[in-house]
Amino acid sequence: MGQDFKVPGVLIPEGYGNVALTVRNVLTGAQVPEFRYLVNEDNVDDPQVELPEDERNPSLFPSLKPGASHSPVVLAGESRGTSRAQFALPAGKYLISVLAPGFKLGGNWVTVLPGAEVTVEVKLYPHPLPLSRIRVHVFHDNHPVNGEDDFPLEAGLEGFRIVLTDAVGEVTVDYFGNPLGTAYERTPEGNIVFDEFGRPVPIPGTGGVIFTDAAGNALIDNLAPGKYGVQAIPPDGTDWIQTTTIEGTHVIDAWIEEGNDGYSPREGFQAPLVWIGFVRPLDFPSPGSENTGTIKGRVRTIIEFTPPFKPLTLGEPVDRPWLALSNIGADDQQVYTGRGNSDGTFLIPNVPPGLYQLAIWDEPLDHIISFRTVEVGPNQTVDLGEIGIPRWFGYIRGTVFVDLDGDGVREEGEPGIPNVAVKTRFKDGSVQYTTVTGPRGDYRLDEVFELERFAVAEVDFTRLARTGATGTPDFGIPLVDPANPGGLCRDEAGHYVRCPETYPKALTLAELTWAAKTNRIDWGKRPYNPAENGGISGMVYYATMRNETDPRYAIAEDFAENGLRRLAG
Repeated sequence: MGQDFKVPGVLIPEGYGNVALTVRNVLTGAQVPEFRYLVNEDNVDDPQVELPEDERNPSLFPSLKPGASHSPVVLAGESRGTSRAQFALPAGKYLISVLAPGFKLGGNWVTVLPGAEVTVEVKLYPHPLPLSRIRVHVFHDNHPVNGEDDFPLEAGLEGFRIVLTDAVGEVTVDYFGNPLGTAYERTPEGNIVFDEFGRPVPIPGTGGVIFTDAAGNALIDNLAPGKYGVQAIPPDGTDWIQTTTIEGTHVIDAWIEEGNDGYSPREGFQAPLVWIGFVRPLDFPSPGSENTGTIKGRVRTIIEFTPPFKPLTLGEPVDRPWLALSNIGADDQQVYTGRGNSDGTFLIPNVPPGLYQLAIWDEPLDHIISFRTVEVGPNQTVDLGEIGIPRWFGYIRGTVFVDLDGDGVREEGEPGIPNVAVKTRFKDGSVQYTTVTGPRGDYRLDEVFELERFAVAEVDFTRLARTGATGTPDFGIPLVDPANPGGLCRDEAGHYVRCPETYPKALTLAELTWAAKTNRIDWGKRPYNPAENGGISGMVYYATMRNETDPRYAIAEDFAENGLRRLAG
C-alpha cells in the first residue's frame, strides 16, 4: 500500500509532494475500486518548452540525450475497495502505471512539486477491448503534384485494391477469421450479432478483396489493435504513379489502438487515417506556336553533412526520376508528368510560358519528393543544371573475396565468392537486412534506413573461415580541404577520400549508416583448415520472466543493451 499522506500524525519528508490517484472506466466514467499501481521515474528528460530558448539545456533534450538503460521503480502499491490511492513522492517527474482486473493496462504522467498536492486520473479500457478500423483514401494528386491530399481539389480514385500487412506478412482475415471486408449482421444499436456458438453472423456475399469506392475510400473493419502497413495497388493495365510515402516505401504505416474509428487523430477534422496519392504521365500538346520553351537538368542524390568541411555533396544520379509540373496559379493544376533517363538527365519540351512548380521523385520512393520553382519565357530554354534531392536510405556495399594472403584486404588477383550471405542485425541479434553475393562476389544493401544508432554487419561463416574485413565510411565522397583531408588516401581522380581500415579476423563490424552515405565493407575468406570449424555463435540477452515461472519460457527484451557473442572453436 502506498503511504497515505492523510493519516494524522504522519509527517511528510521535506521535498516530497502528495499524490492522489483515481482510476476510472474510460467508457462509463465509473471509478474502478480495485487496482495495482507502479510508479517509475520519468528519466527521458525534458524538451524544456516552458523555458525561454536561451535558457534551455540541449544536453537534456530527449532527442539528444542517450536513452537510459532502465527507468527506476520508485513505488508500488494497490488499492482495494477505496477507488483511490494516496501516497507521497519526492519532487520530480513520474510515470504511474495501473493494472486492474478486467481492464487493459493504462497509466499517466505526473509532476510532483515539494509540499504540493496533485490529483492523477488514469482511464482504463475494460475487456473485451473494442475492435478497430482503418479508413483509406486514394486520390488523384494533381492540384498540385506534391504527395499530399489537397482537399477538395483532388478527386478520389476508384478501383484501387487495398492490401494490408503486419510484421509477419499480408493480413487476409479479420479478427474473427473471416476474409477482410466481411460485413456482419448487427443489432439496431450497431452491435455485431453472434450465433449460439459465439460466432459472428456474416452477411453472405461480403468479404474478400477490398477496393476503393467511387470517392476513393475504403474501409478495413474488425481489426485488432496494432501496427499495420497499407498499400494501394492500381487497377491492372493502368499507368498510375504513386507519390505519397512514409519514409521511402509504397506501404503506408498505420498504428491503431482499440476502438479506433479509422480516422486520423492528428488532423483536427475527420480525415482518413491513411491517404495515398497517385498521378498519371501527362505531356504538353504539340506546340501550336513558336513561343514554347524547354526545361532541362540532371537529378542527383544529395549527400548532407560530409565532414569535415562540406555541408552538401552531390552523389549518384537518380535512376529515371519522375518529374511533374504544376501551373502555379488559382488551382495549381498538374500540366506535365514525365520521366528522366537512367543517368538522371531530363528534358521537358513544349512548355508554355509561365510559372511552374517542379516536383521530383523516383519510382521506388527511395528519395524524398522535392520541389523547384521554374519560370519559363517564350522560346526560352531553362537549364536547371545539377539538382540534388535527399534520400531516405543509405548504402552498405562491398565484396566477399578469397583472401589468398590472409591480410583482410582485397588485392588484385583475389577473386570474389558468390552466394555468401551478408546481413545486418539489430542490437538484440535479430536480422535487419540480408542479401547474398553475386557471381563476382559483390553485394549491395541499397535501402539501409537511418536508425541513428549502431547496427551489426555480419558475413556468413558456415562454409568458409574469416580472415578479416576492410571498411571505408563515407565511401566515394571527396574530402574538401587538401590541407586537412581527414586521411591520406586519394581516389582515381586524385581527390582526397576516407582511408579504408582493416579489421583482422573480423566476423562482425559495428556500423552506423546515414542517409545517402555509403559504408563499404569487403570481407576476406579462406577455406577451413583440417579439424577447424567456425566455433559456436549465439546471442547474449537479458531474459525477462514476466508471469512465467519456468525459465524455458523467458523472453528476450529487444530494448536491452544486447550484443552478439562468438566463441572460437
